[in-house]
Amino acid sequence: MVPLTPGDANLEVCIQTVSGDLNSDCHAFGIIRFDVEKADKGLASSTVFLSLATVGSLIGFMVMLVRKDELPPLPILAAIILMTILFIPTAISQPNLGSTELIDDHARVFDTELYDENMQSMMVSELFDGKDALIIAIALPGTQNVVDQATELNKTLDLIADEVSVVHVLSGMDASATDVASMKANYNLTWATYVDIDESFTRSSPNGTSDSILVLDKSMRVVYSNAPSASSEEIISAVESINNGGSSSAWSYFSLIFGPGLFLFFLALPREEYEVLEEPLPIGMYWGAIIAASGAGIVLVNLPLLIATLAPIPSNTLFWVDVAMLVWLLEMSIVTARRGTPFEADFVGAAIHKLFPKNFQDWRGVEDMKRDTLIGIWMGWFGWFAFPALFSQGVGAAILSGVSGIFFGSFGFILIILLGGATVLLLRIIASLGGSISRLFGEYGFESYAQYSGWCIVPLALWSIGNTILSMLEIGIL
Repeated sequence: MVPLTPGDANLEVCIQTVSGDLNSDCHAFGIIRFDVEKADKGLASSTVFLSLATVGSLIGFMVMLVRKDELPPLPILAAIILMTILFIPTAISQPNLGSTELIDDHARVFDTELYDENMQSMMVSELFDGKDALIIAIALPGTQNVVDQATELNKTLDLIADEVSVVHVLSGMDASATDVASMKANYNLTWATYVDIDESFTRSSPNGTSDSILVLDKSMRVVYSNAPSASSEEIISAVESINNGGSSSAWSYFSLIFGPGLFLFFLALPREEYEVLEEPLPIGMYWGAIIAASGAGIVLVNLPLLIATLAPIPSNTLFWVDVAMLVWLLEMSIVTARRGTPFEADFVGAAIHKLFPKNFQDWRGVEDMKRDTLIGIWMGWFGWFAFPALFSQGVGAAILSGVSGIFFGSFGFILIILLGGATVLLLRIIASLGGSISRLFGEYGFESYAQYSGWCIVPLALWSIGNTILSMLEIGIL
């Protein structure tokens, strides 16, 4: 598909009729003029502003070190500059400020009021009617895509009518309750039809106000979307995936290795060489400790939103939970920039360290366990940005879907944590391959790397808070 150039465009229409002149290519000819809108670039470019902010963080950190007379050796300074370079791709991958990019393929939709032909209102969440999934066909007034949508939805209902609720929603082009009545009469729809008068619902969906099919789970997140219609096979597949985590993957954190993982590589460098104990530790305890501490860091970051998703509260409240979480990220990054580790990492790391045998505690210090937790925390936050629906949809929605979903959701939660911790373990192993060189950089840069990670993440947290608030303004929550 070739994208159209923004600006005025013409569509030339050539029509041939059976009774027309056989020597003529066109028996009727027309030109339709339309405007191609520019892509939404937002209010500010993340590439420009977050690149500059990251460089500014480097300068600010260096100034602080000079003032405190704590400037590290030249090789460590070079490593910090390399950290800056490796962090920039992660920073600029964030959506532009105020752009629609923040609404991804598995976005949480706005639970707003829709109206039937009699102007009786229904909240989107009420349309589930006790079912595991809600299938919404969005249509613009007058569109012919309703025929394809209705055909596929009828096929879907023939097979899984007991599992899903189906509705049509008219939106855009000043759609009204009159259009709802007209649509039901013209297409003989057997399911409810509503109008989204102010487009508050469709603006929060991945395809915006356009003909499309959405499948929602009970966490009010999009499991599947396609425009302008979708096949019944794809719809059914999406519905059946809900109780085992939807499209989310427990292996997601491994995808961060060559992104934020390169930035976190410096935090994973070993400080010292561990001595061989006279009494060997149980097989796998060292690796298990890293997975446990870093997995705990990932849980710490994602557990609040997961609990809120499972709690019997309005789904629109979760948008405010997102803001609160990002404020927490800002607090963590500021504290880390000042003291080298957030209080949460200190507490969790120390608590987990105490769970291991005394000989292990003496062999591997609590500071290393706290560092594992810190890396897990940062990995959890980077995962929050890269795949925000992982826990809400992969665990929360699965648990809400029923008895089998509770099993799959709980198993998925454990698996995500173990594999997330294994990602940090992989970073630790790679970081130690340099032997004495790795230990040299790790020993002299231990505190500097951690503090600087906080400096880099502060602008990212501020940018994300601004983006989330602007998104809430756009879809009508604020």
